[in-house]
Amino acid sequence: MGDDFLARLRPLIGDKGISNMRDAVVAIAGLGGTGSPAFIHLVRMGVRCFKIAENGVFNEPDINRQVGAFRSTMNKPKIDVYYDMAKDINPDVELVLFRDGVTSENLGHFVEGSHIFVRMLNLQKDMVLESAIPKVLEEHNCVCFSSYLLGFGALVFNYKPGGISVVDALSMVTQGKTERLIGGLLPPFLTQFFSEPVMRRVVAYLEKSGDFPSNAPAAQLAGTLAASEICAYLLQDTDLVTREVVWSPKFITCDLFTMNLRVWDLREFALQNPE
Repeated sequence: MGDDFLARLRPLIGDKGISNMRDAVVAIAGLGGTGSPAFIHLVRMGVRCFKIAENGVFNEPDINRQVGAFRSTMNKPKIDVYYDMAKDINPDVELVLFRDGVTSENLGHFVEGSHIFVRMLNLQKDMVLESAIPKVLEEHNCVCFSSYLLGFGALVFNYKPGGISVVDALSMVTQGKTERLIGGLLPPFLTQFFSEPVMRRVVAYLEKSGDFPSNAPAAQLAGTLAASEICAYLLQDTDLVTREVVWSPKFITCDLFTMNLRVWDLREFALQNPE
């Protein structure tokens, strides 16, 4: 097919940028509300080699935010729908499918040979797996990008091998006491970065249901911010990127209802939670 679909991207990132995108191997764990837009953005940016892990099927609540969720795709495996979407964008895309999702048993195989691990898994659904991820990424010298939707906003948290991981971050802000997490999932300090009336409803729903409410703008925002940081990482050796990727202990928040985008340092908030 060639790269004709990238004709309007090439003037922005140049031949070097196109080459960097094409040669990257990206492993995406989770193709839900945030993982699916990140994946499709990267396909449209010319990334050709992916490993994708997803074991879910589409159901009706997915329609409010997930890229591949339509009446016509209900009860279909998400991984098959996104395989078809990616091939429809770029027939040359190469996809290795992990239909059982990412597990503690297949994590090493999933990460092996990848340059980038995109962690779009639900927090604390499998803490054995969550705790294993940093070591495996370090063994394979693979960087990690992750994002989360929160109200009408998003949070992005990325780390290098040996850096502060998601598990490390949760431990830092709770001193290892998970009962300090709202609904067992949300560090309370994060609520200050987003619209107060929205967060009141997020917290109320989370405490009642054990899950987060969601919407399409925030899901797209979370996926877009993650994809943008991945692009910045892949374009570091061009003259296009004039800043460092935001690595832990720093993280990004963006709230559409307050129109605020900020970079924070996690260490500041760990100090707010002394023993």
